[in-house]
Amino acid sequence: ACLPEDSLFIPCDVSFETLNRALPIVEIVDEEAAPSLLSLRVLTREECTHGIGLFLCQMIDEKLLPGKKLEITFLRSLSFQFIIKPKEPLYIIEFFIAVDSLNDLKEIKKNFPRFEKEVRLTTLGVEKARKVVLAKGHNLEEKRMILLENFSSLLKSANDFDRKTLFSDVQHLLLKGLHEEDPNKIPDHLLPYIDETPKTFDHHIFHAIDHLSQLFEDSFSRHRPLSHLSRVISFLYLFRKMITHSVSIRPQKRHVSFKVLPFKLEYVPTLSLLLGTNFVEGQERFGKDDFIEVIQKYLPDTTTVPNTTLINEESHKGVVTLYLEMQMKDGSSFPPEAIKALKKKVPKEIHLAFDTIKEDLKIPSDEIARNVVKLTKEISNTYDPPKVVIQYHNQSDTHYYFTALLAYLQVPDETPLTFASEGPLTLRSSDRKVVGILKNRYVKQIYIFDIALQKNYPSIKAGREAIFEYFKKRLKKVHDFNGGMIARKYENLASFKALIPPPYSDALAENFFYSISPTYMQTLATPETLKNQFLMVSDLYENGFFEGERAIKTAGSMVSILSKHAPP
Repeated sequence: ACLPEDSLFIPCDVSFETLNRALPIVEIVDEEAAPSLLSLRVLTREECTHGIGLFLCQMIDEKLLPGKKLEITFLRSLSFQFIIKPKEPLYIIEFFIAVDSLNDLKEIKKNFPRFEKEVRLTTLGVEKARKVVLAKGHNLEEKRMILLENFSSLLKSANDFDRKTLFSDVQHLLLKGLHEEDPNKIPDHLLPYIDETPKTFDHHIFHAIDHLSQLFEDSFSRHRPLSHLSRVISFLYLFRKMITHSVSIRPQKRHVSFKVLPFKLEYVPTLSLLLGTNFVEGQERFGKDDFIEVIQKYLPDTTTVPNTTLINEESHKGVVTLYLEMQMKDGSSFPPEAIKALKKKVPKEIHLAFDTIKEDLKIPSDEIARNVVKLTKEISNTYDPPKVVIQYHNQSDTHYYFTALLAYLQVPDETPLTFASEGPLTLRSSDRKVVGILKNRYVKQIYIFDIALQKNYPSIKAGREAIFEYFKKRLKKVHDFNGGMIARKYENLASFKALIPPPYSDALAENFFYSISPTYMQTLATPETLKNQFLMVSDLYENGFFEGERAIKTAGSMVSILSKHAPP
């Protein structure tokens, strides 16, 4: 029966639909006095909430009042359902936080909107990721995920898959059994734990998805619906997790996950393109331009949406995830047949799109080791700011290539630093080394980055400055350790290039300059000496150097000897 139009009752289905759209709900009591106990509540669906309590505790500790540790005096939680909706259980958790002063209370209220948004986005992302895992019709990759989630929830130390633990042994045994498609390989006493629809999951998923959510800038998130953002983040998380596990089983094979998510960005049809893959060889390269080139084979009349490219690499595991958005140049809808071709053929095309980086594009390992030792000595007390060494080593038609070393002192209980590709700057690989302990509490760390920078800058100097600004933006106080020497080197290069007569190009002069070894001679050699040497070498090339195996040229007191090895 229908309710009268003037009835004050709202149909329960409408009420529950409204509630479901609003979940998760994060609220804080409007407290005015201090010292006081501040109540913070979160209401969400019970399904897939395993681990949310620990996640919220750490979020309160890190994000609600950064720089000060908040005391959670106690908390309470409840799992419940409404009688009329028994199959839709809910979960509420309430924290009581001790606030010492009015200033602290004011800062908490100021930070709460961002805190609320991050908690909601992360929780929705976790829900969507877990629902994908729970979907019926699992393929082999998804079965691995289910097994991993089962055992992650049973063993608390499951977050480090590289260590030889009971967890890694069990995981290896189970995956081996799956690959051989022989259930008898799995011991009988483990079979009860293999649940096709697990109710509990690895609680580290919250932190992994929260990390992904932080890679998106506010300007990006502001113009996209929360439901779309949570889908993007959940798929990026699943891609990384599935590929990481696949690589552990078949490290010599290329693994590719690809997803197309259509949506409308300010009423314009837009495609979100998500890719996860791995590097098989140590010197491989794959970036934004390679991804776009593959996509435009099937969607030639498209353009990328500005500032929507995200590249996130995990160098020690050789896994990379990429995200970008594309629109038709005229703003029209995408042809359905082109999208079908995209979904079918892009994974195969990705295998052919990898470039191999030449070894000579790398800075020698002994030079990197020397810089690591220097930076380690520079961090001698807790007041020393982070220090960075940025070294240029080569260029291609489209990119400059740099190596950057960052020395950083991590404070106890501080969240580790995270770095991601941004705009024209791509982190091709990154590594972190612990190089010492200061005062038995502070960890000395060296981050090593291999950076590709698009040639959006007029010179190498401008490109290097852009990289320094990238680190400065994230660390605020950072010292350019080799900046003085580099400045002198750039001055020497500029003076040398000013002496070079036409028709020689700046690029040719720069390649000559940066090929000089040992590198300190790039700074010490006079511009006049560099010019004479450059002209002598150029003359040898122009006069048939490659016709012989050795050429010698003299000019005053200078001698140039160029030789080459005959092929074997």
